[in-house]
Amino acid sequence: MKKIVSLIAFVLGVSSFYSFSVKTELNNSVFADTAKLEVTPQVLYDGLNNPWGMVWLPDGRMLITERSGEILVFKNDKFTGEKLSGVPAVFAKGQGGLMDIKLHPDYKTNGWIYITFSKPVGELASTAVIRFKLKGNQIVDKEDIFEAKPALNADFHFGSRIVFDKDKYMFISVGERGTQPKVQL
Repeated sequence: MKKIVSLIAFVLGVSSFYSFSVKTELNNSVFADTAKLEVTPQVLYDGLNNPWGMVWLPDGRMLITERSGEILVFKNDKFTGEKLSGVPAVFAKGQGGLMDIKLHPDYKTNGWIYITFSKPVGELASTAVIRFKLKGNQIVDKEDIFEAKPALNADFHFGSRIVFDKDKYMFISVGERGTQPKVQL
């Protein structure tokens, strides 16, 4: 019993120290004063409906994902009028659709581009990740990377963002799809 009480006291002590150190760190933080910052927005294109992600290719083009399932191509700050072909079918209802886009850290040598999207599975939907390469504006060499299971009859909380760490591991965020009691940390 004495060991259990000692263990609980130790855990509480460590956690209160951690809370204190975090609080101290936040209190000593320096924040930029933006009150005097003057920003003049410039509209480059007003035809976007529900843009979600964007990425710049080494050749200067920018790709923007639209929730509806399109990837628009921009060059020199202007919409080229072109869209990528071969985009997978998306479940574009509620909060679902085409979401994030990210280049692999070694894109210049391997050509991989990753997207997250709400994948239709019959009348249901799931969050999915694929990777592909480009041949001009055509998506080629598609590979399935991840699909959240099970597909659900819900049109919200899909997620989703993509990030690569310094070791080139990919991480994605995935929503709980309305199943809050089953959420795992």
